[in-house]
Amino acid sequence: MNIQTLKSLWGDILGGSVGALVTVPIILSCGVVSYQNIGPAFVTAGISAAFVAAVIPAIVSGLFAGSPLHINTPKTTHAAILSGMMATIATHHSFSDIYAGDTASAALMTICFLTLIVSGITQVLLGASRMGSLVKFIPYPVLAGFINGFALQIILTQIPKLFGLDHGSQVLGVLTGDVGINWWSMSFAVMSGSLVYVTGKVSKLVPAAIVGLLGGTITQMIATKYVSATDFGPVIGTLPTGMPIVLRTDAIFQFISTTAFSHHAFMILATGVTLAFVSSIQSLLSISASERLFGVRPNSNRELIVQGAGNFVVALFGGAPSGGSPNITQTVFANGGRTGIANLAFAVTLIGLSYGLSNIISLIPLSVMAGVVIVTTAGAMDKWTQQLIIKIGTGAKSSRQDLAMNLAVVAVVSILVIWAGALAALGVGMTIVFMVFLFRSNAKMIRRVLYADRLRSRTDRLYTALKALYY
Repeated sequence: MNIQTLKSLWGDILGGSVGALVTVPIILSCGVVSYQNIGPAFVTAGISAAFVAAVIPAIVSGLFAGSPLHINTPKTTHAAILSGMMATIATHHSFSDIYAGDTASAALMTICFLTLIVSGITQVLLGASRMGSLVKFIPYPVLAGFINGFALQIILTQIPKLFGLDHGSQVLGVLTGDVGINWWSMSFAVMSGSLVYVTGKVSKLVPAAIVGLLGGTITQMIATKYVSATDFGPVIGTLPTGMPIVLRTDAIFQFISTTAFSHHAFMILATGVTLAFVSSIQSLLSISASERLFGVRPNSNRELIVQGAGNFVVALFGGAPSGGSPNITQTVFANGGRTGIANLAFAVTLIGLSYGLSNIISLIPLSVMAGVVIVTTAGAMDKWTQQLIIKIGTGAKSSRQDLAMNLAVVAVVSILVIWAGALAALGVGMTIVFMVFLFRSNAKMIRRVLYADRLRSRTDRLYTALKALYY
């Protein structure tokens, strides 16, 4: 093994390890969001699922993906899709009549795994049928609406934790004055969020989310020791040591045999397909960014197959959804990662962290996590939408109508994602875009009619020449 090979190997190991460290806050954020509709007691289960969602796709990508290097991480936006579906199914009588208490929570988690299996299979089929390039033709205003809608949905779900409340229904009581705010929780959330914002502005080398988590947690620990208050807000709590890699096939097949599955089969199928399309589009955009880093044209179809296979395996082992991350990929690249070995180093490091950091992670207050999640999610909202808003105020009048129409599509899809779910948002968004296309196609193409006998020539001619022409 020559020096150049050793240098490349060390770069892959270092890049993958640094990328894993930076991914830890993302795993925690996704874990908090994944099972938030089940209850605070399932935060630890969500974090374990997010660790699985980070490790298994990294192993699959490291062994089977081609060039360029591409890192997958758990996605809070994708977890929000599953969380919204769980909230809808949990309130339906066909489910609540069969499942209650802890059995209901376990069944809802199984539904998430089954939906993720559908998503993974759909992604594999998209790649195998060479549809990778066609997926990118879904109108960007619809995709932007999804990105913003999921971001707003995540922020809204973190507001109760921001105030130190147990349930989202208590937020209305805060507004009416019937429910009190835990000011300690709120102060920890504001501090952690402020640290994330300031660190992100000052330095791009230091992970802002880690600074926010450490700063907020240390402040809460100091307050616990020196301040005689009784309630500083809940913490994440005891995590299982390591990652519980357990096959969930028995639970999945058992749920499929129930009448609850027959009542919600269409929703599970539709949500899985929607999740596959959203994940595919975002990942293809992500790998396009990798193309600019490595100077290698990616194979979009192969990427979808590998990612779909990763999500399929993740679902079998009880993980959360994952997708391409251009930010983590860039971090790995900046620290020397170039080949699939970086993905394997990324996975090995996360496995080690899941054993070594469990005691530390358990001390993080939920309010601190809320502050970090709110600020990082707000920063991840669609930049194109922000540019639209700016251009409407400063752009030319001739283009404002098109800008306003695109912005209206984004707004409608975002609102529907929050209030009606991803499936309704996708259907309505695509319908609106199609109607806008028809409207623009039927618009008059002729702007002005000019008649030659009513125009004067702009060429100067001598009088003698004009006299010869007309007389």
